[in-house]
Amino acid sequence: MKLSKFLSATLPDHLVPSSNPLLRHLKTRDDFVEDALGGLKEAPMAVRLTPHLLSVVDWTNALDDPVRRQFIPLKSGIIADHPSLTLDSLHEEVDSRRCIITRSQILC
Repeated sequence: MKLSKFLSATLPDHLVPSSNPLLRHLKTRDDFVEDALGGLKEAPMAVRLTPHLLSVVDWTNALDDPVRRQFIPLKSGIIADHPSLTLDSLHEEVDSRRCIITRSQILC
């Protein structure tokens, strides 16, 4: 995988400790690469990374860099959904008024 090769060539051997307690066990480049590949497998969306995006990440502080956090998920940092989460957990479907607009009237 190209990302794995890029990370292995770019990251320092030892990582700056993270302020996130979920990521504090990641100490080496190999730890990071393994966790990043696991995070991408578990990500609920497709991830596309451009060379420009990769160039703006501060790889000396890869665990806490905000650009990395937004675009490259780490498996250790993925938090499980709350048990009460549903597709409409705020009940907006029930609470929303529905109106049909025709040429001559609005029906709610």
